[in-house]
Order: sequence, then C-alpha cells, then structure tokens
Amino acid sequence: MKRNSTLEVLRIGNNPITAQGPMFILQSLKSIPNIKYIDLHLQPVDMDFVSSLITCQKTRDIHVTYGKVCLKPATGDEDSTMYIKGDPVTVMFEFTRMKAVDVLDLFITFDTDGSHSVTWEEFKEGVQVSKIPVRMRDLDTIIKRIDINLDGEINFSELMIAQKEHNLRVKRLMDKGERVFINSEVGVIHQELLDWFKDKGVFLKNYSFLSTLQASEN
Repeated sequence: MKRNSTLEVLRIGNNPITAQGPMFILQSLKSIPNIKYIDLHLQPVDMDFVSSLITCQKTRDIHVTYGKVCLKPATGDEDSTMYIKGDPVTVMFEFTRMKAVDVLDLFITFDTDGSHSVTWEEFKEGVQVSKIPVRMRDLDTIIKRIDINLDGEINFSELMIAQKEHNLRVKRLMDKGERVFINSEVGVIHQELLDWFKDKGVFLKNYSFLSTLQASEN
C-alpha cells in the first residue's frame, strides 16, 4: 500500500483486519498523498483513531467511513461499544443535559466548517468528539428527528428546539414525582448514563429531586 502513491480510494471493509489495522492505515497516509476516501465499512475503531483522524482532516481533505467507536482500544474478541441502549435522541439530549452542555457550544463543536449548518459527516464527528454514547448507525435517526425543514442538515435553531423539547419533557416528568421520572424512558437512560460513565472520567450531573427542590427554594 505504501508504494501506491496515486491511490485515491481505499476500500477494505470486507477484508479481515486486526483491531489495530485502522490506526496503521491512518498512519500510512503520509505515504499516500492523493488518497481522499477510505472505506472501513463496519470495522470498529477506538477514540485514539477518531482523534487522529480529526487531526489529519485539519490539514488534508479525506473522508473515512467506519463502524462502532469503542471507549478503549478495540480488540478482536470483545465489544466495548460506546453507546447506551434506548431512543438515541433521548440518549443524546439527556447526556448533554447531564453534562450541562450549552446548545450553542454543542453546535459549534459540530459545525466544523462554520457554515451554520451541520452535515451528516460533521454530526458524526461531533458525536464522537463529544463522547455522546449513541451508535453510528443511529445517526440517521437522530438527524431525521431533529431536521425540521428536511434538508438533510441540522441548523442551530433545529438543535435548540430539540434540546428544549427534551428539557421540557424532563421537567414534566419530574413535576409528576420521583417515581414517575425513575420509571420513565428518560429516567432509565439517566441512570444508565450515570452507571456507564461513573468510572470513565466523565462527570455527569445527577439531577436528584432533593437538590432540585432546594434550588427552587433558594
């Protein structure tokens, strides 16, 4: 592969490669200056690969398709996929709510080219950089649910409306009482997020009813 300096498209998705294969391919790009597209199909990658890819894309025009993103370096015989089961839209906005992420900051993270709209590829990269625990195959579902004007991209107002709808849904559930919230879809995802990230160095705010009550009284 290193000898082929004219290669522009590399498709190896159907070829058996090791868990370290994607990083090796990425590191080999210096010897393949003309390559513009790499298709890894469903090959799992880790966060080191994602970070290296984003760094690479800052200096050259290249697109890579791949499969699941793992929290730790992927191995050939285990599944440490970075996602929480449940409705992906709910997972995304409950995660950002628990991290107290401002919707403008989230949009800026996604909108890498400053076009004021987020493409599918930008959304994919933004989800990975922000460590939002949803599966890559669910991104189409998320975009379709948020994309009000059906142009295939997400603008700031669409993202803000979706986040506000989620926060309002949470408030209505909390107003009905702790038991209702805990047993709801949002409540289940809320607890799974706390359990999943408690030992992974990611701080998530646990919106307990006691602290909410105290905040409203102050």
